[in-house]
Amino acid sequence: MKTKYFVLSALVLSIIFVSGISFAASGTSSIYVSVAKYEPFPAEAGQYLDIWFKLENTGTDAADGVIMELLPAFPFSLETGSAVNSLGTVPSGSTELIKYRVKVDEKATSGDNILQVRYKPGTFSEWVTKDADISIQVHDAVLSVSDISSGEMTPGSARIVTISLENLADTYLKDISAVFDFSSTTLPFATMDSINEKRIVSMPAKGKANVSFDIITAPDAASGVYKIPLTLSYSDTTNKKYTRNYTLGFVVNSKPDFQIGLQKYDALTEGSTGTVTVSVSNTGPGTIKFMTMDILPSAGYEAFGEKSIYLGNLNSDDYQTGAFKIYVKPGALGSAKTLPLKISLKYRDGLNNMYSKDISLDLRVYTQSEITAYGLAPASSSSTTIYVIIAVVVIYYVYKKYFKKKQKV
Repeated sequence: MKTKYFVLSALVLSIIFVSGISFAASGTSSIYVSVAKYEPFPAEAGQYLDIWFKLENTGTDAADGVIMELLPAFPFSLETGSAVNSLGTVPSGSTELIKYRVKVDEKATSGDNILQVRYKPGTFSEWVTKDADISIQVHDAVLSVSDISSGEMTPGSARIVTISLENLADTYLKDISAVFDFSSTTLPFATMDSINEKRIVSMPAKGKANVSFDIITAPDAASGVYKIPLTLSYSDTTNKKYTRNYTLGFVVNSKPDFQIGLQKYDALTEGSTGTVTVSVSNTGPGTIKFMTMDILPSAGYEAFGEKSIYLGNLNSDDYQTGAFKIYVKPGALGSAKTLPLKISLKYRDGLNNMYSKDISLDLRVYTQSEITAYGLAPASSSSTTIYVIIAVVVIYYVYKKYFKKKQKV
């Protein structure tokens, strides 16, 4: 019987003890932490994020010495303020909002990412860790061609063409490939090293990078603007692949190159009039367009008739001529044997750029003795004309006088 009483008494004391603990617990503080909100939602890679944690004391007593600390790890980093917030005493039933401003790394991947905080519910409590799921979104990545530095391409020569690429996205890009397509038979280009693809390992958000190609232009390339296909391939942080096609313009042009000279001319003396023929040959690879040839005034000669001649277009290895009639003034030579013939040329290249050039050609002028010695047919001159007139007059006078004498006899 005593044993029964003892067991019953022990059971009652146990119930009272357990009930006493439960009651004590109901009279303590209880801290609960959750995410109140974050903005923007979803968060964006490479941008800032504001997040509010809600700390609640759901117990019946105040909590003393409450501390919260942010534990940022990739892809998050604390932007401003302190990671540790000492809240002190948190009364029963009260709520605290703790705000942090963090930066989302540009290399963050899309989807849920964990941002951790830890807190001490009381002075003598252990740290408690809380995970916050943050949704991150990466926008469509855009890789753009911002510039091309090629200048004018010259037929038969090589030039380094540099393409400037710009990452317009808020996230980094990787596995970047730039490919030129020279396969069309209408394109007079080729890469010097036979490699028409350049690669870049990665590019940061809003970053820039250059790729260069060593390109040669065919020797027989015609002047003009050529459209070249360029394909960019790349991936974002989620391994999503992108392909963008561009059309770039290459300008091919060659500065006009020609030779000019006297093709033929009359044997001129001072005081004589004759014709000089000037020849222009296109010795460059490009076309010379809309050429005109003018003879310029000079103190040594005077031009008659047409002073400006339109030669038109000269293809490569082609030539045209223009003839001018001039009178060589007496005393034009002095001690020299040549007279500067001044010619002005106006023309355009294959891209319609305007050029002009003044040229002086040495025109050989002879003396009467040289004409005789060299057996040259003299050009017409005023002195010769006078001599002819005098000769005619003399012959007429002699004939008339002789004829009259014969009639008297």
